[in-house]
Amino acid sequence: MRKLAVLTERTRLAREFHDDLGGQLVLINLNLQLVEDLIADDPQAALAQLVTTREQLHITWRSLITAADATLTITGTSLPTALHDLVEQCRSFTPAHVGLHIAGGLEGLSDAAACTIYRAAQEGLTNACKYATQAQTIGLVVACGSDGVSITVCDDGRPCEAAPVSRRLPAMGIDGGFGLVGLRERAELLHGMMDAGPLPQGGFQLHLRLPAETARS
Repeated sequence: MRKLAVLTERTRLAREFHDDLGGQLVLINLNLQLVEDLIADDPQAALAQLVTTREQLHITWRSLITAADATLTITGTSLPTALHDLVEQCRSFTPAHVGLHIAGGLEGLSDAAACTIYRAAQEGLTNACKYATQAQTIGLVVACGSDGVSITVCDDGRPCEAAPVSRRLPAMGIDGGFGLVGLRERAELLHGMMDAGPLPQGGFQLHLRLPAETARS
């Protein structure tokens, strides 16, 4: 029964990627071909076409997030349990103390906000477990209030040589890893913000915040 459910879900995702994302990627490719044709004779028209293409990329990214999050079934009500499960998984991979603190009720979060918070926790804890050497503590804090919701994941370790560039060079900001870039896009789609980088005292911090108007259902 479980194998049938997995197969059904894979078929649904494949169909969605082909019908929705596939079509959007074809459109983006056509837009870029038009830019190539215009750039020599009409740079302004080429620039306008690039702006249109960038907007199309945002639409495509939103579709990808929707398809990926459809498998999560994370809501504001189920989010605390899901976060506790992530922390327990992280504890099994690192000798560091992994702490979780949730301030405020998460029940009123929209599904999109709950999924974004979950993905941020997943990315932050995974990176900390993999790349923070000599870390004694890893902290996950989620705070929800009248002004919105935020999540912070930080560790007190030092980046190892095999860590992504984003963990070793502050100037690279969040652009050094696809996962972090993806989180920034998620936050921006919900009119929020995300930053990540080394801490002055050592270690690394990821912080994502969503405003109340997009965090609430």
